[in-house]
Amino acid sequence: YFLAHYGYWLYAASVLAKNNETWREETQELFTSLARDIANPSAKDPWFPRYRHFDWYAGHSWASGLMAFTDGRNQESSSECLNAWYGLYLYAKSIEDKNMQRTAASLLAHEMRAAKTYWHSTSDSSVYPEGFSQNKGVGMIWGDKVDYNTWFGAGVVYALGINMMPFTPLSEIYLDQKWMSEAYPVLHKGLQVGYTDDWSAVVYMAEAVVDAKKSWEHMKKIGHFDDGMSRSNAIWWIATRPPFNPHHPITLDFDSPEPYDPSSPHHAAGASRPGLVELHRTLIGLLLLVVLLVGVGLAIYTVLLPKLMREEGQGLLGQNPVSYDTSGTVNVF
Repeated sequence: YFLAHYGYWLYAASVLAKNNETWREETQELFTSLARDIANPSAKDPWFPRYRHFDWYAGHSWASGLMAFTDGRNQESSSECLNAWYGLYLYAKSIEDKNMQRTAASLLAHEMRAAKTYWHSTSDSSVYPEGFSQNKGVGMIWGDKVDYNTWFGAGVVYALGINMMPFTPLSEIYLDQKWMSEAYPVLHKGLQVGYTDDWSAVVYMAEAVVDAKKSWEHMKKIGHFDDGMSRSNAIWWIATRPPFNPHHPITLDFDSPEPYDPSSPHHAAGASRPGLVELHRTLIGLLLLVVLLVGVGLAIYTVLLPKLMREEGQGLLGQNPVSYDTSGTVNVF
């Protein structure tokens, strides 16, 4: 089944589990099984494969795991895939399962990096030739090709729009201001061809990243939203957009997330740059860090990783081994 759709269930379950202890206890086994279906880290789980959808070589997931197509496997909605790992992380947090949290955080971090690399293009960062990168994004990635189409239609609004929904707090990181400042003009031009309200709404929510006031006015004209979206979701998203400042992107921090503070120098539009001496010291320090990380990375990939992958009952992160209770059920997280 499609990995992307699991995120909606897990995200919703995390909200209910956080606010309703009775419901959490009654459904925890069910939703833990759902989590195991897409993110089981254990080689000893008799019911589910390890990391059904995630490809550690490619660095991202495939929509349906192993599936036979002429062009190999594929991934369409990178944003829904990210939301699946995000939903998994939030659910794990709501039931206080640290091992599931660590698994979800690792998958989400890898997926975010790959999605921004392979699904997004900007004028100064793209893995694709200029003729293709001017689209600012892709619709689908296959095992042996990259497509600007989708399963349900062709066109920029479909191709970029399916890789934006759903709009959740995580979207603020994936749909960063720098990329959106280049992608939105392409989307706006494509919208002139004529799309239904449900897809126009996606474009206007994207517009909020670069111009929340205009987005608010455009959204007033929308009469119908796509399934999984709503007017309240749109209003929340537009109303909470930070001031436009693409030079200070928001990053992932699972341990101590920094709340948005417009007065902070990290978010201020006119934040000063370090002096020349400080800049040189920073660059030298970064260079030394890169050399160290390359050495450590080589050691991990050539010595430690194969050993970890062979250890029975251990996830990629080497967490708690699988244990069985008297009823014969398996505990993998």
